[in-house]
Amino acid sequence: MKKIGAWSAFILAVFLGYVAYGRPEQSSPAAGPWIEVPVRVFQGAQFVDSLQPPDFALNEDGQPQKIEAFYLVQKGRVVREVPAPEFKPHLPRTFYLLFQMTEFDPKIEVPLKHYFNAVVIPGDSTTIVTPLKPYNLAPQALKLKSGDSLAKEMHGILRKDIQKSSGEYRSLLTELKRMVQTIDGVSGSPDPTVEMDVTDSGFGLEFILPRYKNALEKLEGLRLVEEQKLLDFAGALKRQPGQKIVFFFYQREFLPEINQNIFNQLIADNQGRDDIIASLQELFVHYNRRSLFKYDRVGQAFADAGINFNFVFMDQQARYVFGITMKEQSGDVFKLFSELAKTTGGAMDNSFNPGAGFKKTTDHAENYYLLYYRPTRPEPDRAFRKISVTLNDPSYAAATRAGYYAR
Repeated sequence: MKKIGAWSAFILAVFLGYVAYGRPEQSSPAAGPWIEVPVRVFQGAQFVDSLQPPDFALNEDGQPQKIEAFYLVQKGRVVREVPAPEFKPHLPRTFYLLFQMTEFDPKIEVPLKHYFNAVVIPGDSTTIVTPLKPYNLAPQALKLKSGDSLAKEMHGILRKDIQKSSGEYRSLLTELKRMVQTIDGVSGSPDPTVEMDVTDSGFGLEFILPRYKNALEKLEGLRLVEEQKLLDFAGALKRQPGQKIVFFFYQREFLPEINQNIFNQLIADNQGRDDIIASLQELFVHYNRRSLFKYDRVGQAFADAGINFNFVFMDQQARYVFGITMKEQSGDVFKLFSELAKTTGGAMDNSFNPGAGFKKTTDHAENYYLLYYRPTRPEPDRAFRKISVTLNDPSYAAATRAGYYAR
C-alpha cells in the first residue's frame, strides 16, 4: 500500500468519523451564541474537583464574561452542574491516537494497554492512525474483547505499518550515513549496519555532495508536517460534535551530518573550487534553516476547533556511528506540537518512557470543567477572540483553549 502520510491519514480518519456522526444539532451550544470553554485545573499535579462558578474569572479579549452554565466532567460524565435551562453539554468523546514513528518501539504496547484498560469506555469512539492509514475501532469491540486483547492486536498492526511505511526512510538514512562516511574519508565501516558504497568511492566531492543534499531533501519530504494539512485537519475536526481528544506520539529523529571539523576542512581544502564551495554553502544553509510554520495560525485553528491536543514526545538516544554526527532533527516538530498542546489546553510529555508519558497526558485530559458564556460582543466579526481563565486561588493553575473565531 502506498504511504499516504500521517496527517493525510489523520484527515481521512476525521472525515470518516464526520460522516458517521453527522453534523451537531443546531441547538448545540457550540453551534449557537454560546461559547464552550473546557478548563482543567490543577494544584501541582493534582486535579482540583471542588470548584464552583465563583472560583473562576473568565475573560474574552480582556473583558469579563458571565459564566451562565457550569459542569464538572469526569471520565465523560457530568458529576456536578449549574445548568442554563436551554441546553445540556454534548459530551460524547472521540479519541484520536496518532503515531508518527520511523522505527518501531516495543514499549508502545504499554500506552496501548493503558488506553484500552483504563481510558476508553463504552460510548467512546476511537480512531488510531498509524504512519500508513487510520483504523476506526468498532463500538462493540470493548464488549467482545478484553483491553489486553485489543492492545495486543493494535500493537501488531502498529509494528507492521511502521516497518512497512518506514522502509524508504530507513533506506535513505542508510544512504546518508554511507555518503557522510565517504565524504569524511572514513575507511571501512565501523558501524556494521552501514555498508560502504563502492560506487561513491570512485567519485569526487562534486558528485557526492549534490547527491547527499538530494537525499537529505528526500528524507525531509517524507517527514514533513505541512502547515496546510494541519489547518485542514483542524477544519475537518471542527465539524465533529462532542469532545475531541487527540494524542500525538512522535519519535525523536536524528539526521546524519558531515562532522563540523571535516566540514571546515573541506572548505579550506577546496578554495578555488567554486562548485564544491557552493555545494558546501547550500548544505550549511540547509542545516541551519528555520521553520516557516506560522505557529499562531495553526494554534488558533486548533483552539477554534475545540480540540484537546496532547503531545507525547518519545525521546531516544542517538546511536553512535563512527565518523558521523547525528544531529537532532525534531526541534521544529517539538516546538509546534508543544505549542499546540498549550494553546488547546492539553498536555505534553517528553520522556524515554511512552507509557508514563501517555498516562500523564490521559490523566490531564480525563477531568475538566465546562464553562459556557454568551459574549458581550455577539457580532460575528471573524476575528480571533482570546479567552483567558484565572482562579481566585493563586496556587491553582488553569489550562484551557486560547480562543475562537467569531463567525
